[in-house]
This record gives sequence, C-alpha cells and structure tokens, in this order.
Amino acid sequence: ILNAIDHDDDNDGYGDRIEISAFTNPLDATSRPERAFYTIGVTNQQNIILHLKDIDDSMSVTLDSNSGERLATFVSHFGDTGSFNIGYSMIGPSSSLVLQLVNEIAGYSFDWSLEVDGRVVLGARCGDFNTFGCANDSNEEGVVYSVEIVLENESYAPVDTVAPVINLMGAE
Repeated sequence: ILNAIDHDDDNDGYGDRIEISAFTNPLDATSRPERAFYTIGVTNQQNIILHLKDIDDSMSVTLDSNSGERLATFVSHFGDTGSFNIGYSMIGPSSSLVLQLVNEIAGYSFDWSLEVDGRVVLGARCGDFNTFGCANDSNEEGVVYSVEIVLENESYAPVDTVAPVINLMGAE
C-alpha cells in the first residue's frame, strides 16, 4: 500500500489525512481498513493523547524514537477503553507511533483518535463493537489493521557539538 503524502486537509494547522477507514461503511465487504502512514508536526510541550475504544480483539501500540529505542508500549484488549498521554515520552527529532489490530476469532472492530492540545488531528474507526465487524464482519485472523504515525518534534534542537574554547595561556 502506498504511503499517503500528508496535507492539512481540514486547515487545523496539522498535516493530516484521515484514512479511508474513518468513514467507510462497516457492512460493506470492500471497506476493509487500510494500512496507513501519516506524519504530523508536534512539540514535546504539547499534550498528545491517544484514545482507544471498541477494540475487538486486541490492539498493540508502540512508541519508538527515530533511533529505534522503544519508548512506550500499550495493549488494549477486547472492550477496553483507554487514553494514553504520549507527549512526555517523545524524544529526539521524531518518534514513531504504531497501532496494530489483531483479530483472533470472529469479527473485529476498533476506534482510535489522536488528540493534540484537546483537538483531534487523526482518527479512524471501523465496525460496530460486539455487534458487526469491519469488512462485512470478516473473520480474517492475524494483523488486520496497522497504522504508523510519525510525530515530527518541531521543538527539537540538536545539541551544539562545537568544542569549548580552552585558554592555553593559563589563568591569571
């Protein structure tokens, strides 16, 4: 699946593109959620919260630094509702937030949103929790949905690598 080039489609100041699954009809077999990729600009001073609900069967969430260091891990199980503040975990020039929905049996559903300073900037949902699943109640097993969100840290400033000046004449 091709990566989407993100834009500020809703003029909220964040480069974003709501993925196809956010507004698909869960009763339509062609509405299978897409794997997606987004990049948004944020600062580590902002309140960045990931909201999860209506998860069937489980959704794993990882936050990694741009160097691959694991910063945080969450798992949301069947029926869980949760909110995770991830802003404080961001380090370096960027961090990668990955959500993966795993289905083990019967249908699957999910609903997630990413909020920055109280404003939803990305989100997707599919299925009617515990009633009718995504993609016409598909029984597909394994990872059935995946999204990666790169959080570009706009407040990141590299450490100055200039060596200090040393006085070779000695102190007076």
